[in-house]
Amino acid sequence: MNGKRQTYRNASCLPYATLVILLVAMMSACGKRKPQLPSNKHQEIDSAALAMIEMNQQLVQQANNDLATYVIESGMPYVQDDMGFWYMITRHTEGLALQKDQTVTIAQQVYLLDGTLCEDAVQTLQIGKKQVPTAVESALLLLHEGECATILAPWYLAYGQYGNNAKIGAYTNVRIEIEVRNL
Repeated sequence: MNGKRQTYRNASCLPYATLVILLVAMMSACGKRKPQLPSNKHQEIDSAALAMIEMNQQLVQQANNDLATYVIESGMPYVQDDMGFWYMITRHTEGLALQKDQTVTIAQQVYLLDGTLCEDAVQTLQIGKKQVPTAVESALLLLHEGECATILAPWYLAYGQYGNNAKIGAYTNVRIEIEVRNL
């Protein structure tokens, strides 16, 4: 009798064991397969794209060199940020530190490196929403309420390869004076 009971118990577990095995097999088959390159095709090198990349790298290097020369010639204590822009806090305060997603009012003057004023504006913006050039946005996170700073922005962190208006041309490095008015 014990032999029949043992067989009956094993037979009742069989559907569950089968279900578990099927589930494991289905789960392992659900992985996304990586695409394969056809063995009869070779990747062609896009010489135009490579030339554009090299040209942009040269323009970035030239912008960095121009700003480093400007800093040396100015004799001012600018600090270079890891991103690539230079800044100098010209008025320190004990105000609240600015944070991402905060709404802030700033006064901003944009100058060419030769001193030509291109823009003079007061605007309210939300930090992190790309409403100002990248260098300004990043510099704001280094400031406190009421502080002023001068930013030397390379073209790729300012107005880019197109410029902003007739006064700020393509690939133009700029000096930006900002004042944090209020939060």
